[in-house]
Formats: sequence, structure tokens, C-alpha cells
Amino acid sequence: MAGTNPLNCDSKGRCQCDDGGQCPCKSNVVGRRCGKCVGGTFGLSVNNPSGCTGCYCFRRTNKCIQAELTWSQLRMWGRRVLTIEYRKPVAGERPFRPPFVVVHPWNTQEICYINLALPGERTLNFEDGETRLNITNQLHVIPGTEGHVTIGSSLLFEAPLYWQLPREFMRDKVRSYNGYLRFKVHSEGDKNFPEHILQSYPLVSLQGNWKLVLEYYSPAISPDGQYEVKLREDYWRLKNKPQKVTREMMMIALQNIQHILIRATDAADATSASLQDVTLDVAAEGFPVSSRVALGVEQCICPANYSGTSCQNPNIGYYRWHKNNYIQSTIIIDLVGESRQCRCNLRSETCDAETGICKNCRDNTMGDHCEVCVTGYYGNPAVGQCKPCACPSLEQNFAETCQADRYAGYICHCRTGYNGDKCDRCDYGYYGRPSQHGGYCQPCGCDPFGSVREGCDQDGVCTCKKGITGRDCSQCAPRHVTSATGCKSCEDGCVNILLDEVEEMIRAATSINVTGYIPAPWPMVREIQNITRILRYQLDRYHSNVDASQELVVEFDLDYYARDLLRKAEQLEVTAKETYPPTAVIKIEAQTILDLIKSLYTQIDDTIAYLKNYAIGETPSISVGGAMLEAEKILKEIQMRNFTKFDIEAEIEISKAKLLLNRIMKMDQENPHIQALQVRIKDIDNKLNELLQRINAANSKTNEAAMVNESNRRRLSRVKEYSAEIKSTRQIVDDQNFNSTQLLKEANKNLINTRINYDDLANLLVDLRNGSNYLEEFEGLLWRLNIEYRDKYVKRAHDHAMELMRESIRLESLFNKTRDVADGPLRAAKAYQRIVDALLSAEGAAKNASLAAETAFKVAYPGDPEESLVRRATLSLHKSQELHSKGEKLKMTLGQLYAELDNQRSALGTTKGILDVTDDRLNALKTLMETQLTSSISSDIQDSLERTQTTHANVQRTLDHVNSIHVNLTIIRERTQELNRIDASLLNEIRDKISAGESHTMKGVRLANNLRKTVDRIENRGNDLRERIEALKRKIKQTRQYASSIRVSLTTNSSGICTRKYRPSLQPSTTTSILLSYAISSSDKNALLMYLGSHNSSDFMAVEMVNRKIEFSWDAGGGAQRITHPLKLLTNTPQVSDDTRWYHITINRIGNIGQLSVTPANIEGPAEVVTPVSNASPPGFSKMDLLPSDILWIGGIPASAQNIVKTNRFAGCLHTLSIDGEHIGLWNFTESEGCGACNEGEELVSRQADEIALGFNGKGYFKGTNRIRIPKQHYSTVLAFKSLDEDALLFLAVNEVKNQFFSIALDNGHVVFTVQFDPQTRLVMKSSKQLNNNENMVQIQATVQNKAIAGARMGRLVVGDQNQLGTVKGGPDLDLSYVPYYFGGVDPEFNKERWSSELILRSLLGCMAGLSVLEEGKNPLTDGQYYGVEQSCPEKPLNDVGFLGQGFIELQSHVLKRESNFGFTFQTMEADALLMLSTFIGQV
Repeated sequence: MAGTNPLNCDSKGRCQCDDGGQCPCKSNVVGRRCGKCVGGTFGLSVNNPSGCTGCYCFRRTNKCIQAELTWSQLRMWGRRVLTIEYRKPVAGERPFRPPFVVVHPWNTQEICYINLALPGERTLNFEDGETRLNITNQLHVIPGTEGHVTIGSSLLFEAPLYWQLPREFMRDKVRSYNGYLRFKVHSEGDKNFPEHILQSYPLVSLQGNWKLVLEYYSPAISPDGQYEVKLREDYWRLKNKPQKVTREMMMIALQNIQHILIRATDAADATSASLQDVTLDVAAEGFPVSSRVALGVEQCICPANYSGTSCQNPNIGYYRWHKNNYIQSTIIIDLVGESRQCRCNLRSETCDAETGICKNCRDNTMGDHCEVCVTGYYGNPAVGQCKPCACPSLEQNFAETCQADRYAGYICHCRTGYNGDKCDRCDYGYYGRPSQHGGYCQPCGCDPFGSVREGCDQDGVCTCKKGITGRDCSQCAPRHVTSATGCKSCEDGCVNILLDEVEEMIRAATSINVTGYIPAPWPMVREIQNITRILRYQLDRYHSNVDASQELVVEFDLDYYARDLLRKAEQLEVTAKETYPPTAVIKIEAQTILDLIKSLYTQIDDTIAYLKNYAIGETPSISVGGAMLEAEKILKEIQMRNFTKFDIEAEIEISKAKLLLNRIMKMDQENPHIQALQVRIKDIDNKLNELLQRINAANSKTNEAAMVNESNRRRLSRVKEYSAEIKSTRQIVDDQNFNSTQLLKEANKNLINTRINYDDLANLLVDLRNGSNYLEEFEGLLWRLNIEYRDKYVKRAHDHAMELMRESIRLESLFNKTRDVADGPLRAAKAYQRIVDALLSAEGAAKNASLAAETAFKVAYPGDPEESLVRRATLSLHKSQELHSKGEKLKMTLGQLYAELDNQRSALGTTKGILDVTDDRLNALKTLMETQLTSSISSDIQDSLERTQTTHANVQRTLDHVNSIHVNLTIIRERTQELNRIDASLLNEIRDKISAGESHTMKGVRLANNLRKTVDRIENRGNDLRERIEALKRKIKQTRQYASSIRVSLTTNSSGICTRKYRPSLQPSTTTSILLSYAISSSDKNALLMYLGSHNSSDFMAVEMVNRKIEFSWDAGGGAQRITHPLKLLTNTPQVSDDTRWYHITINRIGNIGQLSVTPANIEGPAEVVTPVSNASPPGFSKMDLLPSDILWIGGIPASAQNIVKTNRFAGCLHTLSIDGEHIGLWNFTESEGCGACNEGEELVSRQADEIALGFNGKGYFKGTNRIRIPKQHYSTVLAFKSLDEDALLFLAVNEVKNQFFSIALDNGHVVFTVQFDPQTRLVMKSSKQLNNNENMVQIQATVQNKAIAGARMGRLVVGDQNQLGTVKGGPDLDLSYVPYYFGGVDPEFNKERWSSELILRSLLGCMAGLSVLEEGKNPLTDGQYYGVEQSCPEKPLNDVGFLGQGFIELQSHVLKRESNFGFTFQTMEADALLMLSTFIGQV
């Protein structure tokens, strides 16, 4: 019997029973005839020394039976061949041998692949003999698990090589227990290893569950290489340990096999090796035949949470759970793990048995634990059901997934090619109508060489280049031909002419009327010819086939060909059997590689898209600030590392090792029995060399760090030099300011002299104007009298004299003919007559003369002597003489004016020179400002600029006075010309004087014009300087804002010392808010965190840690008070890396009342509510008199405050410090002693209901940039806010070049949406309700259509439950590509002067959340520049408020005690105003 003890049996198998008939049983067998296994055992077998095998069941149960399974074999198909090629080393080359290591820890694995097989090859070739073999468990492993391998070596091998079985033999092989591993190996070589050496290497090495390495040693070397290895603990050894292998070890190793290695070579000079006929017994279901029953394989009765024949696997609904660091556990069952129920949030009953990832999630969920909504659904499964994404509709869902949004419901994440809030539009490069039923988007497919751009219109038509047609621009237009560079025109002067002629011939041929004409049968003839050609070819083939058939009938040997085909078929069958398994494996691997390539293509596409987005803009994953902080941390870590100690220790160890090596070598030479230790010594030497290399590498890193430190020190010295240069330059600027002041004083003196000269000119002008008026009156009188006298008397006398002359001439002509004949008588008669006529004429003339004389006398001497003409002429002469004398005086005055003008001209020349010098100095000052100006001297330059402007105004007034003088002199000149009409000789001299005065005046005007140009130039340069100064101030302000966001932690140095002084911007105030983030990593119990005191009063505030409790003390003028918070601070790690032991200290002081709150940061689970503590200092004193000159101390106090605080030094790590909302940069100190850096603390986890909201402090902003390349079809912005502000900016994007903007703002509490396409085209929409109530978040969605439809653009404004539509006509398209956008305010560089009249630019005091621009979410803390933005939105008390003249605030009443006080501070320009009013109901 199988259960009988063989010790009680004879050689023939007959056993002796006792007197009671009880047979002698084996240890695990019971029964009268030893035929039953005891409890907890199974599988009665004659070959089992104990009879039955104990139930192991991985300790899950002790109940099992023999499994009703039969043995089947897992095979390695095909044969593997190793070829080793030896080569001679080249001269000077060190001989190469694959590395060999004898002693290593059991779990050491070194992977050293050098070359891989090319695709399609089954052989691994290693060139140049430089082969590096894999080393696994101290055994040299041949690379790869399939196919043939060729390796090269320069030396012989010192140890055997090993084959590694493919992955089909790995993983769970518990059913192979008590089975056999069979294989056949063969190797060729002349120098076989001695048998005792070869037997020291295992024939088979098996590693399972990471930690267990079992080895099988063959009792003898098989001559044919055929081996059978039983997988039972009795035949195996534990590697490098004398400990016996137990059944538990064997089962655990089989549960998860990592490696099975088989010895491949037996000789040091092996040239080839092979492995074949590899099989592994595996118990499987089948018909139970006694000879094939899988004895030794147990079938355990497992608990509900386990499955498998030995309860080695989790059951359905459970997964394998491991302890932390289970591989290092001393309990080997921990390597297998235990079964735990799937954590699927009641949405699935199944999960992956190894990872615990849930499968088949219900309720439209997915994720490792069915905790998120599946693709196409949105929501939070922990709160409610997952809802389907309508992107754009439930029937047509074009979203990869969608994300729940608190305000919009859900946000669609569209598939590739789709865009829009609901994926209802095609993206750029795609076309279609996805919003319509049955519509979808597909790629435009525009030819990259034929199209102008990648995009197309809604119908898929691409925009083609010239000469290219087709929907996708892939075809050449008529009269174009394809070429290497695209479509080429045929219009070359030759081809086009031929084409014209061909087209003309075609037109001529088609224009012929062929009605009734019977054409020639050429088409039918050609068809017959083609058919004839085909039939002739077929006939030829028929004749050739007939000939071949006849030859076959004569010569064909059917039996020969049949035998030959049978032989080939058999060969093909054998080859197919050999090649089918590798082919199947190749097919699987090829499919795996194909899937890998597809995944790589997907990753490449994702990477390309990521890189494209990176070129367009900063991504949320890319943060320059984060990279800088990380770099600073690494630099600090490098600087803090000191490798000198390790270097010395390593050198000592090396020296000791060398001494030990020498001793061992001597021992080796003296005692040959320790030669086996040489290999270990070599291994130690290799390790020491490797350690030395690593030390050298560390030293090189240390040297690099030292070089970096030296570079930093040089940079610091340069910074100090720059600082000294700035100080010297400041002194120069101060000197120039002083010189400018002196020049301005001289200019003021010259201006006073000019004003005095102007007053003198004004007085002279009055006198000249009076004299001109007097001359004008006499000029009129004389002009009138001269005209009357000439008409009445002078003209008549002249006419009568001329008449007499004409008559005498006529009479003389009458006597010319008879003069000679009757000369005498006639002469006498004529003479007589002439005498008579002359007498008569003389008489008439005398009468007329007498009458004229009488008339003239009467006119000259009328009855009144005062009215006579002579009298008047005399008076006029006297007046002219007086005027002449005044003219002489005026001439003298003009001479004086000329001299004054010369003086003024010289003064102006001097002023011009001064101004030129000033101009040069201003240019130098401007250059200085652009390079080295600091904020401390900007006020001095502003004062100089204001004085320059004052000088300019004075010079402008002088120029106006000179212009008025010029106008007056012009009037004098005109009136002088009028005086010239009276008497040129009398007024000639006056005219000359006036002309000289005018020329002098013109010179003065020219000088004044030159002065004006100089002043204008100064003014322009002054304006430019002022603009530059303002721009510089804005940049300085913005830089300070950016710098204020730099967070640098502060701690003590190695000596425990840290004292720093700061000078923040402080003002007297009745309220103070202080915020600190602090942690303590040392054993110190007391520390002075902060001290802030007034230098001219007793007012102070101090924050201390006393006995590990935070205390706040203050004095507002009436006496000191101190409050202590009860929370005791815990010690953090040395690197302050425990986020739960950082503390947030908040201090609020209102008047004489102080409040202190200390809150731990990042507490897991519900936070413990810690009540703030408060107290009051003596009443009547509420204002803290702190000035900008007062100093803030960290870790120190002034001498006058020694008795005020309890501590006097700093300890711990301080991360954040802010006073009244202004962040104090711990790096921006004025003085420092000691101090060092520590790890930055973590921000407090916001416990507000609205965790995604961000706080804007009324002075801040968030600035980003649109990275879109081309204008969008529409622009949209989504945000949510709450605030008490009536007027504030919510969102703004401005294109200053095109005068366009997109704005959302609060105007008197209403949300106003404004879009300006150009100054004449503007879309304005306004909410009907006032929403500045600070109650709930208000959701806003503003969208504008960019492309006009029927000449109009539509806009949409959704505010809460209000939905408005608006339209505007005309105007250009809105272009907001590559322009900055702002949330909550604008930065200092924004051009407020240009846009303040059109936009509301006031910063927001409130909260904002859900920020989105162009359907892309924005986070101010990672996606741009920000200032005054907090990570959460707490309900902070408002201590400041402004009134515009009509507003008020009503607060709840307070009961005042008999002795009470209250106070507040205010600032106003009003003389009379109501500040505070408290009334009873119905009474005032």
C-alpha cells in the first residue's frame, strides 16, 4: 500500500502488521490498512515519504483534497542556438571578457543590453566582440528569451552561461507543484569545466515573488543533456543560505515566478550551445487517467474572498493587497499579499485582482474606484447621478468628456476637430455643420502645397493659390501643368500658342454641320482590328498549350512528380510545425509592437499639439516662477551639501581595502586553499572603484557648486559696484538739480526785467496813441480847407489865364497871310486894336483878380479873427512843432527802447545758452534715468520738472507781451503814414524813428520767436521726460508688485542668529491687520517673531512665541496689553516638511481692541475650531502712530524696547508676513545679521464653501495674454463674482492699435458689457438689476459674434437668470489676438490716460471664480501675472470705506456703557460734513 511505512516491509513489498491487524503507516496516513490521509493532508502517494502532502492553501484554510486535475505540458516551441565568436585583441587593446561576478546579494540585477535585434530578425548580433551579458542572481544570462543569439569575446569564460525561459513560463505556476521541468541542453567546447566546478553552479535557478531564489543542482551531468527537474521542495536549495527549502517557500515562489534560468554551457571555450524540448508540467482540467493525475496539487476549500487551487488568488470582487515595504518583510507570506474587497463605491462588484482597479462600473461612472463620470457624462458621483453631456445634443455627442461646472452646469471637452461651448462648431482645419441633425465635422484636407492656409469654409472649400483648383486645392487649373514646385503656367510664349491653335481647331471641327453626312467607318474598323489582335493572341496561347500538353503526355513521369511533391509536403509540414509557434509568438509580438507604435503616434501627436500650444503661449504646466523656485532649492541643496567628510571616509576605506587586499594576496600566495576568495576580492575591488568613481563625480559636482558660488560672489560684487555707481550718480543728479535751481533763479530775474521793460513800453504807447489822435483831427481840418480853396479860387484863375493864352495865339495866326502886304497899316491897326483888347482884358482880369482877392481876403480874414485861415495855419504850425518835439522825444524813447531791446536780446541769448546747457543736462539726466534712476530721486526730478514748467509759463507770458508790443507798433506805423499825408517833411523824421523802432521790435519779435521755439523744445523734452518718468514710475510700481509676490522663507543660521530690519510703508491708523505663516523645527520654546514700534512715541506691536504659545502685545498710547492664544505649537521636522505643523497666525487690531488667531495648516479631516482670543488696552487711545520712517524688526528689538517683550531672539521658520494686506518681502530688508533659508511653508487649505473662488483686495489685478494667431469667429468670457463695489472692472481686453476693446464692468452696481469695434461702432448691454450685494456669486457669460451676418453683429449677456441679446451694425471685425486681458483691474503700465474716459478701470474689491477666456479656463495663480489676488475668498472685515457725497453706511447699534469710547479716522476736503450719527427711534 502507498501509505505503509517501507521500513516495516521486505524487499518484495510485503509489510508486517501488528497483532491487531494494523499496518505500519507513514506519518500522514491513518487507517487499518494505511489508506487514508490524516486531516489537513491530501494526495496519498507511494513516492511521498510522509504518505500524504500537508495542506498549505497559503494559510487561508487547512481543508483540502487532491485536485481532480491531470498533467499537461507548457512547451517552448522551437530551438534556441547560441554562437560564440572569439577574436584576437588589437595591439594595445585590453582583452575583453563578458563581466563575471561571483558574490552579489541575492536581489542584485544589472541590465546591460548593448544591442538589439533589428525588426524581422531572430538573431541578436553583437559587433566587435564588445558583448555585455545580463547578470541576474550572479549568473550570466544570454540576452533575449527567443531566437538565436551570436556573441563575441576576446577571452575564455570563467563561468557557465544561462538560458532564460520566455514569459510563458512566468507568473502563477502553483499548479506545477510536484510536476517536472524537462529540457535538453547541448554545448560544444574543448576545455570543459571540471565536474566539481560545474556542479557548483546550479542547473536551474528559479526566482519567485522578488525575494525567493531557489536553485536546483543535478546529481550528475547527463551525457545527452536531457534533464528532468521536479518542482518539489525536497530537491531545491535556497540561494546563498543553508536554510532548507520548505513547502511554503516553494509554493510562494511558484505563485509569482520572475525568472527561470537553465545552464547553457559546460566549457570555458564554448563555441555554441542549444536549448530545446523545454516543457513544464501544469495541472489542468481533463479526463482523470491514473497515470496522468496531478498528484501533489491540492484543491483547497477556500474562504469566500479567495480563489485558486491553493487559495492563492483573490476571488471575484476582491483584489490583492500588500503591506508597505512587503518585499523587506521577514514574514514571507507577506510577499503574496492578502485579499480585500474591491473599493468601487457600490457601483461595481468586480475589479482587477492585482491592482484593485474597478471594472464594469455602473451608473455611467469610471475611474480606479468608479469615482468619476464616464466619458460623455458629467457630475460628481459622490453627490448625485452622472448626467449625459449634450455636446451639442444627446443624439450627437462630439465630446471626449465633459466636466461639471458650478455655474455653467458642465463644460464640454470636445473631440479633435470640434469647438464651442457645446462642441457645436467645427474647429479650424475642419468643416461641417455639427449643430444640425446628422451633421459632423471632418478635416478640410487642404493640400499644404496648393492652399493658402489650412482652414476652409463651412462647405469644405479651401482657399487655393494662383493656378490651383479643386475643393482641396490639389488640382492644377486649366493651362497649368504639374512640376516639382507645384502647378506651373503654360503661358510661356510657345505652348500657349499651340494650345490656342488646338482649341481653335476643336472649335472649327465642332462648328461644321454634319447633318446628312455619312462619316467613314473608322471606329468600327479600329474595333475590329482590336478584336482581331486579341483573338490572334488567344490563338497563339492555345497552340502553345497544345504543344506543351503533347510534350507532357510524352515525357511526363507522374510517379516521380508525385513522390517529389510528397517529399516537399512532408518537409513543409515539419517546417510548419517548427515555425508555427514562433510565428504565432511573432504575430503576437508584432501586434503588441503595432499597438505600441499606435500609442507612440498618439503620444507624438499629443506632444506636437502641446509644443504648438507652448509656442502660442504659457501652459498651466509651465511656470517660470516655479522653475526658478525649484532651481533655487536645488542650488541651496547643493550649497548645503558637504562631501568632504565622505571623501575622507572613502579614502580611508580605500586605503584599508588596499591593505586588506595585500594581506589577502599574501595569504593567497602562502595558502592555495583560499584562491576561491580571489573572485570576491575582485568584486570588492570593482565596487571600490565604482565607489571611487561616484566620489569623484560627487567631487566634480561639489567643484561645480563651488564655481557657481564663486560666480554668485562675483555677481554680488558687481551688484555692489553698481550700487556705488548709482549713489555717485545720484550725487551728480543732486548737483545738477542745484545748478538747475540757480539757472532758474537767473531766468526769473531776467523775466522780472522783461516785465519792467514791458510796463515802460506800455506807457510810451499810451502817449503815442494820444498824439496820433490829435494829429488825426488837424489832418482832417487842413485837408478839407485845402480842397475848398483849390476848387473856388486857384482852379478858376488858372483856367482864365490859359484861355487868354489860347486867344492870343489864334489872333496871331490870322495875320500871318497879310503880314507882308499890309504889314504897316495892319500892324498899326492891329496894334491899336490889340491895345484896346488888352486894355479891356486887363480890365476884366483886374476885376476878376480884385474879386478873387476880396474873396480870399474874406476867407483868410473873416469878421472873427480867431476863424481866419492864417490863424488856423499858425495854430497848425505850432501844433506840428509840438508834434515834432514829441516825435523827437519819441525818437529818444525809441532809442532807449532799442538799447533795452539790445539788452533784452543779450539777456535772451544768455537765457538761450542757459537753456541749451539745461537741455544738455536734461538729456544726460534722461539717460541717467533710463539706466540708473531710482525711486528715491524721482521726486527731486519731478520738482525740477515743475520748476521748468513754471519757467516755461513765464517765458510764454513774456512772449505774449512782446507780441502785443509788436501789434501796437504796427498800429503806430499805420497812423504815422496817415500823418505823412499832411506834411511829409514834418513827419519824415518821426516815420524814420518809427521805422527804426519797428525794425528793433521785429528783431525783438524774432528773438522772442526763437525764445518760443527754445521754450517749445524745452517743453517737448520736458513732456517727454515727464512721460518717461511716469512710465518709469509705472514700471517701478509694477516691478514692486511683482517682487512683492516673491516668497522667501527665513530662519536662523548655523549659529542660531537671525535679525533683520525692514522699512514698510506705514501710516497712522486705528486698525491693523497682521498675517504670519510660521513653523518651529527646533526644541526652542521661546522666539521673537516680529516687533514694530514708533520712534517718537510709545506705540508698538510685537508677536512672540512664549512657552510654545503665540502672544500678541501692543500699546496704542494708553498702556500696553498682552493676549496669549491657548494652542500649543508642535515641533516640525528638521526640514519643516510636515505641512500639518505649519501655523497661520492672524492678528486684527481695531482701536484699542486686539484679536489673535492661530490655526494649524493642512489638517486632514474636519478642522478643529479654535476660537480667537481678544482683549483691549486702556480706552481712549485707538490710533497707532506709525510712520514710513519706522522700522519693522524680525528677531530683534531696539534698545528702548528691552523691557517690553519677553524674548529677544528669533527661532523657527517664517514664510509669510503681511501688514494691512501688503506683503512684506522677507528678502527686501535694510539690515541683516545671520539668517538663512528654509523650506517654504504650505498655504492654508481653504475651508470655505466656495473653494475655487479667488479674492481681489481692491488694488490688484490678473493679467494674461490671448495667444490666438488669428481673430476668432466669436469672443466669449465667463466669470462669477460677488462684491460691494458700485463701480469696478471685471474683465477687459484692449487692442490699442485698432482702438478696440471688450469690457465687462460694474457701473452703479449694474453689469455693463461693452464691445467697441471702432470709435463709431459700439455694442453696449446692461443688466437690469444691481448686483453688488455681496450675497451670492453672480455668474456672467458675455459673448459677441465677430463676423457680421447681414451687416449686423450680435452680442449676448447672461447675468444670473437674465439673458439679453443685442446687435450693432457696421464697423470692422474685432481683433483681440495677442493682446493682454485683465480680470479685476489693470496693471500700472496700462494707459489709463487714454482709456479712463471710456472705460471703468477701478480695481475690484471682492471675489471672482470660474474665469474663462475664449472657452479656456484661467487660473490667476498659474496662468499669468497677478497682484493683490488671494488664493481663497474669506469674509474679511472692511476697515476702510469711501463716500462720494451722497452715500452712507448703516451699522447695527451697540450698547454703550457709562464709560465707553469709540473712534475712527477720516480724510476729506469738505469744510462741513456729517461724520457719524446715532439716534433713538423717533428721536435725534
